Amino acid sequence: MLERKPGQGAAPRAGGTGRARRRVAMALLLAGLLAAAGPACALPYEVHVAGSGDDALDRAISSVSTLVRLSRDGAADGFSLVARAREDAERLEDAARSLGFYGATVDVHLAGRPAHDDGLAAALEAGDPAARVPVDITVAAGPAYRVRRVAVDGLPPGSATRPRLEPGQQARAGDILSAEDALREALRAEGHAFARIARRELLVDHGARAMDVAFVAEPGPRVAFGTISLGGLGRANPGFVRRKLGVAEGEEFDPRRLASGRDALAQTGVFSSVRVRAAEVADASGRVPVHVDVVERPPRSIAFGAAWSTDEGGMLNARWQHRNLLGSGEQLRLSAELSHLFVNSVEDFAGRLDAQLRLPDLFAPGLSLRLDAGAVRERLDAYDRDATFAGAAVEKRISPELVASLGGLVERSHVVQGDDERFYTLVSVPGTIEWDSSDDRLEPTRGWRLGGTLAPAKSFTDTQGGFVSARGSARTYLDLGGTGGRSVLALRAGAGSILAGNRGDVPADRRFYAGGGGSVRGHAYQSIGPHDSRGQPEGGLSLLEGSVELRQRFGGNWGAALFADGGGAAATRTLGSADLRMGVGGGVRYYTPIGAIRLDLGLPVRPEPGASRFALYVGIGQAF
Repeated sequence: MLERKPGQGAAPRAGGTGRARRRVAMALLLAGLLAAAGPACALPYEVHVAGSGDDALDRAISSVSTLVRLSRDGAADGFSLVARAREDAERLEDAARSLGFYGATVDVHLAGRPAHDDGLAAALEAGDPAARVPVDITVAAGPAYRVRRVAVDGLPPGSATRPRLEPGQQARAGDILSAEDALREALRAEGHAFARIARRELLVDHGARAMDVAFVAEPGPRVAFGTISLGGLGRANPGFVRRKLGVAEGEEFDPRRLASGRDALAQTGVFSSVRVRAAEVADASGRVPVHVDVVERPPRSIAFGAAWSTDEGGMLNARWQHRNLLGSGEQLRLSAELSHLFVNSVEDFAGRLDAQLRLPDLFAPGLSLRLDAGAVRERLDAYDRDATFAGAAVEKRISPELVASLGGLVERSHVVQGDDERFYTLVSVPGTIEWDSSDDRLEPTRGWRLGGTLAPAKSFTDTQGGFVSARGSARTYLDLGGTGGRSVLALRAGAGSILAGNRGDVPADRRFYAGGGGSVRGHAYQSIGPHDSRGQPEGGLSLLEGSVELRQRFGGNWGAALFADGGGAAATRTLGSADLRMGVGGGVRYYTPIGAIRLDLGLPVRPEPGASRFALYVGIGQAF
């Protein structure tokens, strides 16, 4: 038996009794409504669905069935329940066909009698109104029909467009409709802005359990971009918006370039909303006008942060930022931080002041110049440091996920470690690369974050030594069980090594240390690694770190975490030579729009003699 189903209808289906069934169902529904004018009460029922043998079909049955969806509310009366069952039978047949089961049969029984039984409604009305009516739904899927042939008529000469539908795959309606959409978009990508699929023809061969699919395309002429108009601009320069959009009047139409330009504008941080629309009809010259409509964000923002831990004390920071300083996405950021508060004396506080100016697209599209300057004061168990610095770097966004930079940094510092006091004028050339495919900047639940830094450095005062520092990190986030981010396993690993003639060539602040809230929780900050004869941290030339954290949300805003951290620093540059230490613990989270407020308790495994047996950490945002 062959069935031809032409046109732009939704899901392809076989059989010609649908209209008659709908008439019967409507008649029954009308009878039920008329009967409701007399005395009646809600009729309770319970549904049992027999498995079809196909998981996708079983899920479709549960989501499509009106009997299942409304079972908690019951039915108005027996006539309404029968009408609902008969409609369900047709609806479930459609669902099975949409998944490629064109020979599927559906049986719906109420109280052991088939739904099409003429006396069923009256029998249900005469039964016990308090008793639940058993409803049994059985779907026999039968063999899946498969695509046999795929044809496309009307393609322009030389077109490389091919349908994303292969002979042999299951004849699912969703795949056919997706292939049709992809075919149209592929023609648009070849410059046919007004391409459409005029007709879709489906031939179902029940004997062969196969389907032939044919698309008739109307590509229309190949056209170019027309006038590009801008709307919603305030401070932003029109030339800046046009450069970021990356298309010009007269260039061949390609919707992918419009999508790429829209993303580039959104990534500048200047706009809260970006819409790029191509006209649906050509202008008088036969070109496609494009309109860009933006909403600018407030140019200035202020941010504050705070944290506290038993080993590092309190931390306060503030940041002021201008997102569009000169109208072309220039970003100026001023930051200040006070740390190591409330630990010892007031004189032991640490702090940082810095300024950063980012100039986008200065040398080429996507290539930015970043200028940095600042001052630092550190008062730590490992060393004391006072420094000023200035640097510049070029930064390239290679893809939405990948960013690389290369720059130069000059630092003048005074570092005291124990009895060793030194002055440094240090020149370094840091190169970095970062990959971020995570789904959320503040609260990632899946994806990867990879980073690496290579920084050759040379000191020109006090000691003439040079060294090369390398460090890499990897983080991944797993959404356990597809819970929508409510159960997340977060993993972190890091390693570093410094190539130097001896450890004395490396300033104390550039060496590696482990321990603390961002490293191995439970152990004091910078406490893991080489120590001098007085037990003070000296820092090492290599580093290994890792963390495992299970995050679970409860209700709307609360959550908890369990974690295990490990790591260590070694005096030599050989990875793995460190005395590794571990910390375990857990914490609670309160989720806010600006990140999770975090309280963690860390317990050291094999702590150092005289060290604290626990550490508390309070902050905003996840540990990593």
